[in-house]
Order: sequence, then structure tokens, then C-alpha cells
Amino acid sequence: VFKPVQMAKIAIMGLRKNQQTSVSILHDMEILQLEPLSKDVLAIVKNERDNELTRQVSDELLRVKALMTTLPRIPVTVTKRFDSIDDLLQTANSIDVDEQVASIEKEKEALLTEIKDTENNLKLVEEFSFFPEDLKILQLSSATSYFGRITSDKFEEFKKAVNAHPNDIMLYTKAEKELTHLILVVFPTISSDEFANIIQTHNVKIEAVPNLNGKPNEIITNQKSNLQTKNQRLKQINDELNKISEKHYANLVEVEEQLQIENKKLEVISNLGVTKDAFAMEGWVPKSKLGQVKSTLEKFTDGTTIYELETKEEEKAPTLMSNPGRFRLFEAFIRFYSLPQSKEFDPTMVFALIFPIFYGLMIGDTGYCLVILLVCLWVIRRVEKGKRNLNIMPRQLRSFAMLILKKRQMVKLSKAMIPGCVVGIVLGVIFDLHFGFHLNGYVFDLLASVGITGGWVPEAGELLNRPSQA
Repeated sequence: VFKPVQMAKIAIMGLRKNQQTSVSILHDMEILQLEPLSKDVLAIVKNERDNELTRQVSDELLRVKALMTTLPRIPVTVTKRFDSIDDLLQTANSIDVDEQVASIEKEKEALLTEIKDTENNLKLVEEFSFFPEDLKILQLSSATSYFGRITSDKFEEFKKAVNAHPNDIMLYTKAEKELTHLILVVFPTISSDEFANIIQTHNVKIEAVPNLNGKPNEIITNQKSNLQTKNQRLKQINDELNKISEKHYANLVEVEEQLQIENKKLEVISNLGVTKDAFAMEGWVPKSKLGQVKSTLEKFTDGTTIYELETKEEEKAPTLMSNPGRFRLFEAFIRFYSLPQSKEFDPTMVFALIFPIFYGLMIGDTGYCLVILLVCLWVIRRVEKGKRNLNIMPRQLRSFAMLILKKRQMVKLSKAMIPGCVVGIVLGVIFDLHFGFHLNGYVFDLLASVGITGGWVPEAGELLNRPSQA
């Protein structure tokens, strides 16, 4: 308990035809840390890199991930087992919707851009609907037209500046109490720098008049109709994507998960030492699991042999901690400071017992500890159990927390703080601290008023901060 698991370095040799099966068994057992082959072995074997199967699995994984990113997510409750890599690749190839999805997604992106432009034009024209003429007259080849806004208290000063250029700038306005709307027609007889200086000096916000024909009321009607048509088409596109997702998304999830696993296995295989008929690998396993590894490989792969290697003093075995379930969440704190070597003392258990006590002593207030406890329980409820119907934290604060910690780290930290909060609440009662206030005396007076005395309730004169003794 107070030391990491004792590790043994092993070499595995077997027939090359069994290398994939051997790697799959070791992957499923999750007990081998693969190491580079020693120099003596590397002299007689080679690495099998960039084989066709590795490239094929990697390409399929990228393709499936791209489809999953595009298609709407749906809950997946079923699981599927694949008999072999060939079965996996065949299932992946059967999901032949790439061109269809790409075409729909391309249309959707273009449509979203058009909808955004239409909404912006509609908002702009509605704001400047006071203009009585066809907007086409503002689209001149010899001048540039702008919609503009200026605060009403600065308008007169701006108007004087514009009137100083009667042949260069035409101005049409609608004044309101706080904001004045402008329509500017600027001729090239005034330099762009001089015009920009007038705009910036008076803090005028301008934007080009959209390329639309018709009077504002007509444009608003047409743009609303156009926007409705585009939104209907967008709904149809989303429905099409949902139908594809309903048919294929579950398979995509299952295939993507298995392709991830197979890709990792193939990465391992590509780093094995191989000859024409054999393969070799080296790594570390827990010494207590050595017999299990031997028996499992001998059972499912013919001719596979395991050798326990002698380790030199300078060789450092990987660290595998082994603590009782309730104490494992404190292993993250130990890793944060310094991971103990395989032969060193593992302080996880000691830390797990001392941390809550010191945490409770540092806070020592029932109110603050109760608030922290509720936040911890809320994080566990929301992240681990997936219940999102209760929000006690502002969105901005949640986003900030996500930048600092991953979800699983939040859960670990919350679970580690709960014992400390309980200790803090108990000590808060003893220290008579409740959000910094001394309230125990009020509670004891209340109990005394209903006839509860003696035992754990202090007698009169025993507690200085009782209101009845003030």
C-alpha cells in the first residue's frame, strides 16, 4: 500500500503471424508499458513502419471523424463488436455518404452566409426606411453612398463641416432625440483622407449602402420573404442531415471508437522488432501479473514466449500506484508535486488522511465549508451524472473553470474536497464561526428557552458570547 507496484521488465517473442493477436491481448489486459527494444535486439530485427493496413485504418479514422463532426449528434445506446479489422473496415466502407454530406454541408454554409447577409440588410434598411426614394439612385458609378449615425448633440457641428463642401458631399438626415441618421453621397472631388478626417473628427459611424433596388418598404417586404424562403430551405437541409444521422450515426460512433483502438494497436505493431517470421517486443508489467500474461498469451497464440529480463541499476521502472479505491483520487495531488519512483515511498494514503484535516482547519467555518460542499456536490451531479437541470454558477465562471481544469479533474477535485468540507463544518461549530459570525450563543439560548439544558448544552456562564450574558 505504501509503495508503488513492483514491476518486471520482460521480452516477448513470437511468430509474426500472431503479432496482431498478441498486441490485442496485451491492449485488452492493460498491463504492459511498451519500451524501445534494446540495442542487442535492434541489431538483428527491423521496424515494420508505414504498412498499407496502418495507412488504411488512419485514413478511415479521419474520414469517420469528419462525418461525425458534420452530422448532428444523436444518443447512441447500442454497441457492436467487430470480429476482425477486415470486418471493421468493411463496416466503415459501407457508410458511403461522404459526397452526399459534403454537398449538403456546402449548400448549408452558403445558405447561412446568405441568411446572415439578408438579416443585416433587412436590419439596415429598416433603420433607414425614412428615405423616400428608390435606393437605386444611391448606387452611382461616379459617387459612393453611405448610411451613417451620429449623436444628435454633435450633428450641427458635423453639418457645418459637410456644408463646407457643398459640391463634394450630399447629406440627407432624419434627426431624433439622441441619434441622427444620415445618408451621405460622396463624390470623388473630395479626397478620401479629407472625408475620413471629417468622419473621424465627429465620431460618425458609417457603412456602405447595400446593393438593393426599390424603395425601403418594398425592399423590407422582399427581404422578409426571401429570408423566410432561405430559413425554410435551411430547415430542409437540417432535416436531411438528421435523416442521415439517424441511419448512420450509431455505426459511425462504434466504428470511430474501434478505429481509435486499432490505430493505437497498429502504432504499437509498427514499432515492434520483426524478422521474416518472428516479432519481438520489450516492456514493463506488474510482477504479480507476470504469470497471467504468460498463461494468456500461451493459450491464444502458439509459439509465443515471455522472458523476464535482468535490469541494470540505472534502469528505472515505470511507477504504477496501487491504493484502495476511495484513496485513488488523491493520487493526482501526489503526481502534481512529484511522482514517486517505483522503489520509493508512496505518500498517497498519508496525504488522503491529512489533507482533509488541514483543509478543515484552514477554513474552520460552517458557512463557507457548507457553500463549498454544495458546489462540489453540484459539480459531481452535473459532470459525472450528467444532470444539467440545475445551475448555481454563472456561465462566465463555468467557462473560466473549463479553461483551467478538464471535466474529470473537476470531479476528482470536488470529491477530494468533500471530506475537508465535512471536517471544516465540524470545526466551525467548535470554533463558533458561521460566515465569520459567532452564533452558537443564540442557538444555546434558544435551546434553553424551550427547556433543553445540561449534557452538551453549556450552562449559564460557561460561554461568553451568549446574548443572555451580554
